[in-house]
Amino acid sequence: MNPKNLIIGSTLMVGFILSVYITLSEANRYANPVKSIPSSSVQVLNRGEERITLKDGYSRIGNLQGIVPGSWRRETPSSSMRLAQFSFSDESGTSELVVFAGIGGSVDDNLDRWLGQFRRPDNESVADHATISHEHIGDMDVNFVYTEGTYLQAGMGMRGPTIEKPNYGLMAAIIKAADGPYYFKCTGPKKVLDNYRNSFETFIHSIEPL
Repeated sequence: MNPKNLIIGSTLMVGFILSVYITLSEANRYANPVKSIPSSSVQVLNRGEERITLKDGYSRIGNLQGIVPGSWRRETPSSSMRLAQFSFSDESGTSELVVFAGIGGSVDDNLDRWLGQFRRPDNESVADHATISHEHIGDMDVNFVYTEGTYLQAGMGMRGPTIEKPNYGLMAAIIKAADGPYYFKCTGPKKVLDNYRNSFETFIHSIEPL
């Protein structure tokens, strides 16, 4: 066979084979398309996450932040009504600080209720002997409240007997923030509250909005 004709024949044969291969590949691709991932299985990360940066040494309390004294213990709130819960103690006993927000009643209503949980030895008005002061911390109004006497602690359940605790005190602050009032209520042995009054006031003065 003429070498020239052999080369031409081989070239035509290779071209034919490639053409058949390409045609079959295209037909197979359309017959079996690649399955797309259902949209429901696609995960979107970091969607709607809250980004809040606290100052160094500050702790978050709702939409506020403040410097919690190192001698205090932050605890898991014992009730869903409590926004935060702390305790501190000395040789005289232990006191509890509870933070509330979004509770019913006005500031005056809640203050009257707190004072009503105490009784003085002489049965005089607790409100008349309470120390109430008003301050501004940044753009927030703050009321400090102090009183002492016999603490009438409510018993367990609606019908539980009231537990009387003499020589107790109330140390509280009510901060009127942009998203509503925050109530910082501390009850405990009077001696403990006296020892921690400065740290309590320092803590309240450190609080600012996020």
